[in-house]
Amino acid sequence: MKILHVINHFSVTSGAARLLASLIPCQIEQGHQVDVVALIEYPPLYVAEVEKYGCHYTLLGKGDKGKYSFSNVWKLMPYLRKYDVVHVHLFPSLYWVVIAKMLSNATCKLVVTEHSTLNNRQGKWYLKPLERFVYRHYDRIIAISNSVKEYLHMFVSPTLAIDVIANGISLDSFQHAKPISRKDLGIAENAILLIQVAGFRPQKDQLTLLKALRRLPEKYHVMFVGIGDTLQRHQDRVKEWGLEKRVCFMGLRQDIPTLLKTSDIVVMSSHFEGFGLAAVEGMAAGKPVIASDVPGLKEVVQGAGILFPVHDDEVLANEIMHLSQDKIYADKITEQCLKRARKYDIRIMAAKYEAVYKRILIN
Repeated sequence: MKILHVINHFSVTSGAARLLASLIPCQIEQGHQVDVVALIEYPPLYVAEVEKYGCHYTLLGKGDKGKYSFSNVWKLMPYLRKYDVVHVHLFPSLYWVVIAKMLSNATCKLVVTEHSTLNNRQGKWYLKPLERFVYRHYDRIIAISNSVKEYLHMFVSPTLAIDVIANGISLDSFQHAKPISRKDLGIAENAILLIQVAGFRPQKDQLTLLKALRRLPEKYHVMFVGIGDTLQRHQDRVKEWGLEKRVCFMGLRQDIPTLLKTSDIVVMSSHFEGFGLAAVEGMAAGKPVIASDVPGLKEVVQGAGILFPVHDDEVLANEIMHLSQDKIYADKITEQCLKRARKYDIRIMAAKYEAVYKRILIN
């Protein structure tokens, strides 16, 4: 079948884009034609990564504000007529595709994946009728976790038909990655290295991990991977607290598997998550994962890794100490994490999406 993915931008800064970049090769392997349309450009991109498999990438416009332009509707219309299934990710692509299909009389089937438990549209009563209208025009709605499904039922409509398909990763790329020399990273070989892979946005709450670091001995170090609006604020706090020698800001990296392998413990301190792909990646890399006890993350981590109360840096510090000082405990958590990661193979996810596509094309 011919599948088109529509997303706001195809940048490595987006978790949804990262997921899509992993999914596309699997869908092409299944024998489908798979292409991507992005509303705006936000480098660096995953384009080269998917084009080598035969995926075509199209950019509709530039500039962050461009994604909110109604002109996206007219630009999308010709593409909708060329594909059997149009799979949409994120707002406002969510809206533009529905309107474009209505105006173009295209016969394609529409699928949307909801990636988060929270968004800026929630709680705005005047948007609820519009939200219901838009979501009901999708032939299938996919939630990446049960928590996301509950959010949609709560904030959009309790009668929406929703499938839950968990995110997946390429397990091999994480399990077989080779660590980087700590010397090359400027980190002492005997350091206990914590890592957090997350964009610097309020949602990710890197500050809680920094507060936990202040409670830990000098040998504990943190490596942050990501960029974003709150990065400078965290860099300023590191200087204020005298943590410069113990904190490494890595910026944007595309060698995440090797960085995870180099680390000792993976931490996610988010105060909300739709799923927690970085937690699964840490598990697949063979590292113990500590995550905040919030919906989405809890579904992934509970019973395998360690959960701590959201924003509680004291408990987080204690859990880090326990893992680093008790090898038997750490080995147990690591083994549980590896076992849990196997549930999230990208091929399992791709097979479930294919089943959804086939089902809606028959109806």
